[in-house]
Amino acid sequence: HPASVTQGLVHSLDALTQCGDMKVTAAFGPQHGLRGDKQDNMVESPDYTDPRLGIPVFSLYGEVRRPTDAMMAPWDVLLVDLQDLGCRIYTFITTLRYVLEAAAAHGKVNLIFNNAGVALGSTVERTDYADFEWLMNINFWGVVHGTKAFLPHLRRSGEEGHIINISSILGLTTAGLPQAAYSASKAGLIGLTRDLAQQWTGRKGIRVNAIAPGFFE
Repeated sequence: HPASVTQGLVHSLDALTQCGDMKVTAAFGPQHGLRGDKQDNMVESPDYTDPRLGIPVFSLYGEVRRPTDAMMAPWDVLLVDLQDLGCRIYTFITTLRYVLEAAAAHGKVNLIFNNAGVALGSTVERTDYADFEWLMNINFWGVVHGTKAFLPHLRRSGEEGHIINISSILGLTTAGLPQAAYSASKAGLIGLTRDLAQQWTGRKGIRVNAIAPGFFE
């Protein structure tokens, strides 16, 4: 959608096509269209062929809401760059679920990239229980639920699986910032990753890693 852009505000689809070692074979568009050209509420978009790239752009807010078999056929790797608005009137998260379910049904799941994350800049004293629970439900339990849901599909794919959990440098150390709930959730992810790695890497053929980004411009 329109928020799928690089730091230089280049749309993700255009950026991908500029990668010399990658062949883009199809694209999907959610509600409001791939590039946000359908801004009226509840207006559906048709499938079309991108006039510049010559690839099919499949609408998941048109005649269908779930990808069809024909839509799943052209590609081997699916990249989802779909920021949600945190607003229930939009359908982006539902679209993401339908796409992932279709990928699993077609045996195209061998990588899970868990990147759910929100933050609260507050001390323990000023963070109430409801806020702690809200943050942990996203940062920690979101990863647990996603991992458990897709583990059977990783095992059935017949290929080496890989799970990547996005933690944070604040899960390993402190930066002098009041981030009690956030730091706790990211430290929990590191512990979860270590345990999953020792459980699954050898016996299930699934690699599990965590990335802990620090501060950057």
